Amino acid sequence: GLAREERAGLFDRVRDRIEEQLGTLTTPAPSPAVVRDGPGGPRSKQQVYRAGKIDVIVSLEPAAGEPGLWDLAGLVHVGGEVPDTIGGSRVELYRGEGLVGITTVSRRGQFAFPQVEPGSLDLALVWEGREVRLEGVIVE
Repeated sequence: GLAREERAGLFDRVRDRIEEQLGTLTTPAPSPAVVRDGPGGPRSKQQVYRAGKIDVIVSLEPAAGEPGLWDLAGLVHVGGEVPDTIGGSRVELYRGEGLVGITTVSRRGQFAFPQVEPGSLDLALVWEGREVRLEGVIVE
């Protein structure tokens, strides 16, 4: 394996490259995918939103005991992996210009917003001093 110093240098280079990518992000191209459970089962949906090398996989499940509301769960990947520095990053949920909720990302790249009303929402990931906006997250 790599010596500790080599690994640290590699992480620094990867982080620098990620920061370069983040600095040049443009409007993401959402690529929604719908996943359905078996016949008669609750519908769960998964959508993947991409901005540069950042993928946010959004899963929607009907909120337990709250008809018409959805639990939104997310997973953040950068270049196919969960970066070491993602833990504690902020995720903001917007409906239009209105802030609906704020949460933080776990060390494993996960975040959640319970009991979300249907509609078109935007997610903003605030990570290492930059904001990545994912527009048009559909909750229905």
